[in-house]
Amino acid sequence: MRIHDLTAEVSTHMPVWPTNPLPVIEPVGITSRDGYAIERISAMTHTGTHIDAPYHFIDGGGHGGRDSRGAPCLKRVLHKAWCEGGEEISRADLERVWDRRFRGSAILIDTGWSRRRAFTKEFLYGFPGLSEDAADFLLSQEVGMVGIDTLGIEPYSHHGFEVHKRLLSAGVS
Repeated sequence: MRIHDLTAEVSTHMPVWPTNPLPVIEPVGITSRDGYAIERISAMTHTGTHIDAPYHFIDGGGHGGRDSRGAPCLKRVLHKAWCEGGEEISRADLERVWDRRFRGSAILIDTGWSRRRAFTKEFLYGFPGLSEDAADFLLSQEVGMVGIDTLGIEPYSHHGFEVHKRLLSAGVS
């Protein structure tokens, strides 16, 4: 079995969605004083590695995905490391790497963007993501979950968040 570690380490000075406040990590218990170490964390729910639930964009949407028993088992990782800043991943891009066995799977898209993680204009605002037709394609393939290594499932330039809304309204986290 191959394990894909999706963890983005949470720290006070980590890149987050441009309009979100930075996380605050405050020491509360100190080993030398209290016999244990513990911190209080204040952060947005969309800090670091996270899953969007339908309620994120759908009024009255639930807090879970399509499968109420939990997320579907990850079956495929699609590598699209050729993405450049702000580029859309199109339906045609997905069709080129698609295999019929992916249908109904949880899909991860590796654009290579996570290796650029930094407080740069490029990382915060120029990341690649799904086009609306790519979202429609994934819905037609009945995927249960879609993950991506950027700050959002669609490029920052998508001000209407249509990809989010299409996926989440269908229960795809």
